[in-house]
Amino acid sequence: MPKQDAPITRYFADLPDPRMDRTKKHSLGDIPVITLCAVVAGTDSWEEVEAFGEAKADWLRTFLALPNGIPSHGTFYRVFSRLDPQAFGKCVADWMAGVCEVAGLRHVAVDGKAVRSAPEGHVQRVPAPRQCVGRREPPDPGPGGRRRRVARDRRHPRNPPVLDLKGALVTIDAAGCQKEIAKQIRNQGGHYLLAVNGNQPTLQAAVHAEFDWLIEADFVGLPYDEAIRMRRLSDNGQPV
Repeated sequence: MPKQDAPITRYFADLPDPRMDRTKKHSLGDIPVITLCAVVAGTDSWEEVEAFGEAKADWLRTFLALPNGIPSHGTFYRVFSRLDPQAFGKCVADWMAGVCEVAGLRHVAVDGKAVRSAPEGHVQRVPAPRQCVGRREPPDPGPGGRRRRVARDRRHPRNPPVLDLKGALVTIDAAGCQKEIAKQIRNQGGHYLLAVNGNQPTLQAAVHAEFDWLIEADFVGLPYDEAIRMRRLSDNGQPV
């Protein structure tokens, strides 16, 4: 792994601040960084973002200024409602590209549903995909990445195209959470990150149960760099 790092704060240093000077109690850069960390942790409301910030305040202070502590949920809402979405999208895209470069990670997004709610053109360098099947490699060949359409596989709409996936992380939406797809990615030398939803209730319940147990234990004893092998049972009770 390369020795250089990609501190998240530097990517938001030039984000235009929409607030009036007299109303600024918090560093602008702290607000999106806390929010991104909270979203990665699974929050889905501004109240939960605030609660995450309070719970992780000591850790956040190791790399954020936090001159007046953690912003309130109302502050998060007001700031984000006024941020320039194109400028914010560029900051996030630059950060993601930087992390991929530092980690030596090549990301291949199949079907590109990650920005499905973003209006066309509102998130610079992360275009909202409209085609059924596509792939995008954000950090290659440059900051803008590239996206190519590929032919739909008639047997399964999420089958990854035949690509050189050695060392790549392939992300696919829940329709692609299939054993044969995961096997194909591994056979092509890649790693996979597959979404799970209600289309596979047994697997979804197993994932929820595992994380409920881990959250109750506060992840004690679990190294951050350790991968957890999630197992589910088939209809006859055998692990698959």
